[in-house]
Amino acid sequence: MSKHIAKQVTIDPEAWARNLRIAADAPMDDDALERWLNNYFAFWAICPTGVCKRNKRCAGDATACHDRFWPHVPERMKFEFRGYMKAANEGLSAEEAMRKVRADWERMEALARELGQGPAAKPANARPAPMPAMPREAAVAPPPPRAQQGGPRVRLL
Repeated sequence: MSKHIAKQVTIDPEAWARNLRIAADAPMDDDALERWLNNYFAFWAICPTGVCKRNKRCAGDATACHDRFWPHVPERMKFEFRGYMKAANEGLSAEEAMRKVRADWERMEALARELGQGPAAKPANARPAPMPAMPREAAVAPPPPRAQQGGPRVRLL
């Protein structure tokens, strides 16, 4: 039995920058945009498709890859990416854009603490609240056992 060993991936900054370049005459449809986004976040490094890992860029189904990995991107990274894109569209320099994004993030964190929501509202050593006990009258009786059916049992995945 083999043990899965986590392999550390080093991303070459030059290769990463090369993957983000877009030719002037290249069409920017939805598929190309998702492929660019996948390359930006380097999803190819953990993609199960071998061709993506060999080429060190998104080379498979960009939509499927994006749908698979986007939910696992930390919310702060998504927030910073969206904020930076908005600031860049407003014509701000890279430094001004990052300053604006950081200020927006701090404002959002302060609001979350004030409202008592999200990770910012919880102290670092806080424990989750225990589940309340269910009253006996609200407990549901288990369903009766099913009758044995004749024939083979088939499971669909």
